[in-house]
Amino acid sequence: MFRTSSFGFLVSLSAVAACGDNGGTASPDAPSNVDASLTDAAPVNSTALVVAGDFNMTGTLARINAATNAVEKNLAAGAVDQDPQARLIGNELFVVNRGKNNLTVLDAKTLTVKLQISTGAGSNPQDAAVAGNKIYVPAIGTAGVVVVTRGVNTTTTIDLSMLDTDGKPDCNSALVVGTKLFVSCGGLQNFAPTIGKVVVIDTATDMRVATFDLPNINPFGQLVQTPASSMFAGDVLVSTAPDFSDQTKGCVARFSPTAATPTATCAFTNAALGANPSQMAVSADGKSLFLTPQSFSGAAPLRRIDLTTGMLAAAPLSGAGQVIADVAACPDGRIIAADQKTGASGIRIFTAAGEQTTAPLDIGIKPLGGGALSCF
Repeated sequence: MFRTSSFGFLVSLSAVAACGDNGGTASPDAPSNVDASLTDAAPVNSTALVVAGDFNMTGTLARINAATNAVEKNLAAGAVDQDPQARLIGNELFVVNRGKNNLTVLDAKTLTVKLQISTGAGSNPQDAAVAGNKIYVPAIGTAGVVVVTRGVNTTTTIDLSMLDTDGKPDCNSALVVGTKLFVSCGGLQNFAPTIGKVVVIDTATDMRVATFDLPNINPFGQLVQTPASSMFAGDVLVSTAPDFSDQTKGCVARFSPTAATPTATCAFTNAALGANPSQMAVSADGKSLFLTPQSFSGAAPLRRIDLTTGMLAAAPLSGAGQVIADVAACPDGRIIAADQKTGASGIRIFTAAGEQTTAPLDIGIKPLGGGALSCF
């Protein structure tokens, strides 16, 4: 079960100090359902994009005016298919159709398809990252990372098979920082994770230059970089879930993407949060980290960590009974979240004053878990 009562420090001060140089003294947030760290919405409206679908159905894309709650459904026909995930990078939306083994790139504003390409039969693509004219797609049915080169629309594979005895390291997320590509891998054997590693790849040569261990096995969800001004000092965060039967085990790990020899430590524990996060998002002002703890218990609150103090807000941002499975931060300060509550699923929007929506916004089908929301 998730902890919904107030509790103090997210991590002890000693644990914060062990993870970086920016730990400090802080006091717990006062219990409140109004989150003062959220900035009030700016005059310019934000737009949320939501992909959704399941293993046995064609997916869909919805667009939401974050200021007015207006929803447009079933957009960009043919772009979203079975079991989709998405990444907003610049002004493009990268839709990874896991169930159909392909990648679709859309103009985020016009939703025009700019590229659609197969990642290979049985490849099971998971995420997307970009460096120049190359798109990196970790794919758990391959030897590592599928590389799509724009213009010629060809694919190659970065071979990371040495990481796992079956030759498939089950890499699930990718993030480009500067000239380096970081890829997290879990090494599944009969659906059970065996490793927790991050591979560093030089994007100029597509060669592996380093590999390091995470504090726990089974990296989970998308890699997220924190602001340089935060207590995590620009480090990349990655959730780990070593035991789905006990989601308080493990931690959200952190590592420096600029270190000559990167190492990973725990930023905070899953026990402090109550479960492993399925998705994380940094607010537009860089002061908050929003997390959606994964739950199989029928309740999942939207939580916030103050990126200045490292404190977990005492009260969830979401209401009682909501099952928040995904989150994205908008440029105007709003927060978009996916509620998977049975019989009342949809998209919810939050501002500094609390929840803006009075009921979940219907997008046509039940929203997915982490990695399906974007906002610009």
